[in-house]
Amino acid sequence: MKLRGQLMLVTSLVIVLPLLGLQFVAQVEKLLRQGQEQALIDSARALATVVPRPPRHASQVPPLYVHTARQPLLLDGYGDDWAAWLDVTERLGPDGRRQHSSMAAPGQRYSGPAAPSNGNGSDERAPVSLALAQSPAGLHLLLQVTDADTRFAGADGTPGDHVELRFGGPRGESRLRIVPTAPGRFTRAAEPGGWPLVHGVWQALARGWNLELRIPLRDRPDRIGISVFDVDGDGFDPREYSIAGRVPLVAADPALSEELQSLLPGGMRAWLVTPGGYVLARADRALSGASRGDRSPSIWQTLLFERLAGDALSRLPPPAPFTARLAGPDLQAARAGEVSPLWMIERGAERPGARVRVAMPLDSRIDATDGGEQPPMLVLERDADAMLVLASDAVLRLAGVSLLIFVAAAAVLLAFAWRLSSRIRRLQRSTEAAVADDGKVVAASETLGGGDEIAALSASMASLLDRLRVHQQYLGTLADRLSHELRTPLTMIGSSLDNLADQVGSGETFDHDQARLYLERAGQGNRRLNRIFGAMTQAARLEEALIDEPFETFDLAELAADYCAARRDACVGHELKFEGPARPVRVHGSPDLVAQLLDKLVDNALDFATADSAISVRVRQAGDAARLEVENAGPSIDPASAAELFEPMVSWRKSGAEQPHLGLGLFIARLIAQRHGGRMLARAIPGGSVFSLVLPCREADRR
Repeated sequence: MKLRGQLMLVTSLVIVLPLLGLQFVAQVEKLLRQGQEQALIDSARALATVVPRPPRHASQVPPLYVHTARQPLLLDGYGDDWAAWLDVTERLGPDGRRQHSSMAAPGQRYSGPAAPSNGNGSDERAPVSLALAQSPAGLHLLLQVTDADTRFAGADGTPGDHVELRFGGPRGESRLRIVPTAPGRFTRAAEPGGWPLVHGVWQALARGWNLELRIPLRDRPDRIGISVFDVDGDGFDPREYSIAGRVPLVAADPALSEELQSLLPGGMRAWLVTPGGYVLARADRALSGASRGDRSPSIWQTLLFERLAGDALSRLPPPAPFTARLAGPDLQAARAGEVSPLWMIERGAERPGARVRVAMPLDSRIDATDGGEQPPMLVLERDADAMLVLASDAVLRLAGVSLLIFVAAAAVLLAFAWRLSSRIRRLQRSTEAAVADDGKVVAASETLGGGDEIAALSASMASLLDRLRVHQQYLGTLADRLSHELRTPLTMIGSSLDNLADQVGSGETFDHDQARLYLERAGQGNRRLNRIFGAMTQAARLEEALIDEPFETFDLAELAADYCAARRDACVGHELKFEGPARPVRVHGSPDLVAQLLDKLVDNALDFATADSAISVRVRQAGDAARLEVENAGPSIDPASAAELFEPMVSWRKSGAEQPHLGLGLFIARLIAQRHGGRMLARAIPGGSVFSLVLPCREADRR
């Protein structure tokens, strides 16, 4: 495998395996959540069939919720002792009622349209805040009004800010009008009948005024209405903020809570709420269902589960133990007759964890869309800490396995890098040992095993050094070969000039015929030198021309046949024969270069062929290769030296011949063959030799 493939494989394993593991954990976590949801829905349906039904109110107006006071309430008109536990209040404004909840999620703080705030916690569009609570001392009412211009009624009848209360109960209906002339305490009875008796304190404040009332339990009404009149100046009609009519009061029922507690399975919490979410009864057995072996999740496990669950978690925090009103998409779905589980996360450091909650109406047969009264709802909640711990442990185990994979991958990469560097150093040492300090190749380079790029590089280096060694050997013998070829013409020129000089300096009669002979021999030597230099120049120019020669597809058999027909008359004393197949033998190359190669082979055959012998030119196809062969009768070549015949400056011709031979003809033939992607071969046959050109065929001819 190539180095790139090996690195890509290791990198893919390191990246893909943790991602696949995380995907698997997410799917398992989703299945666990769905199982928890279905189990909770089944429990809620079973509990809804046996849970006691709270009393219903015939009024279609949302009731006023009466909180259960968690501490004694001081009747002082300030309301400071309410703020620590009061989480739901009523807001009155020109557009009617709206609920304000300090426990609501962002965007769900009011049940009506959002209203701007003046910066001190009050609502400019709903300046009146109303809260009710019940304690052993009676029913308490706290009215907080934001008013920049608080006015009290004058003794002369000047109007001022005032409040009108409307009551309803077993003793009938009554009214009470409170028109203060100054801040302070008061006790008044409603009319008619003097029921109920109301104790109150009107307190003026910087932002407006407060009115705190207390009605004894014996006089507690079942329904209340209220109107607040704000008078800002003479001649202006007062602004009215009211709850029209008489609205039913609802409150948590301790007896109903005890009965719900007895029916609730362990490990769960339950609420009975009005359609608006006000708590009528509550029960909590979450801790009773936990075993000693259960692990409490840490804050880090909770945060990890929150990331894992993602969009399945609600932005709502879990409700407080004594919350007065529940809110959330699960209650909205229940009001529409659907069941939608709600997942919540507790990020608190004291007891972090996850919870799942469902809500459903107690009587699904009533359709509120047809105008019927909506029934109370059952809200069931249970902790999902076991699943949270399981999911977080799975992610932690996955992180551990991923860490081990990373460590193993790092070890593999280090080992791979060490092996790679050792192979590179080995190749470096082998190459340096093969080349001496003077630059001569003194040994063969080591070829490394394997199928990667390093092995291919070592093979290329070995081949390059081998070619360099052969070239250095060629350069080492070039001087001897050139001196051997140049010695004869230089000797001819030198001896002729020496003889001519002796004749001139001898004082004897000058022999013109002899001098002419000496000059002719010197001229022969000079011409031979010119032919030698011309052959060397031709070889150099041919190597440059091979690079730019254009290629085309041609029939090798047709080219050889045409060549033999044109050259046949020039072969004096020899017969030039051609043998070829009937079908074309197509190759891709330069016809001119191949004809030049054939010319070199025929010239070589003519030089060594015996007198009156035939020279055969054959073309044939063997598999995917085309062969061009030139055979001549005469002395056979030495098989051991056949490869050297295609090197430059190698010649078997006898020295002293008229035509100089530098051994460049077969060398040029080899260059042309290599340019065409082929090779030259030479072999001996009985009574002669055969020189062959092997070229690849075209793809269409191979089939």
